[in-house]
Amino acid sequence: MANSVNGDGNPIVGDKWNFGENFAVQILNIPVSVENETLPQEFYLAQNYPNPFNPSTKIRFTIPELRFTILKVYDVLGNEVATLVDEFKPAGNYQVEFNPASGIENPASGIYFYQLQASSPKGQAFIQTKKMVYLK
Repeated sequence: MANSVNGDGNPIVGDKWNFGENFAVQILNIPVSVENETLPQEFYLAQNYPNPFNPSTKIRFTIPELRFTILKVYDVLGNEVATLVDEFKPAGNYQVEFNPASGIENPASGIYFYQLQASSPKGQAFIQTKKMVYLK
């Protein structure tokens, strides 16, 4: 497997860590094929489906470049009730499932909010929040 070089011309070898100002990313030399697949060009947070939902719903989102990504769910009072994603994500389309009964003690019917945050090492961030309705 061929090694890559970083912006300084230094080799990047698999299973090494690349440290930025406020984060570290593990670099792995894994061959990836993107034939017949177009990488996303912009951030996108879709409306959950189904909505209203019971017992679970799916949330889709798109990340156009490697970002530290957080997807959280909040109740109507702003209390965090679930963290669905909390990791670096490469460019791509993603879907996660939210099932209130599996993570919240006595989940109540009502309005919940889900928020996607995608931060870059340079401090740029994408943040978007959407509303969903849970019916028991």
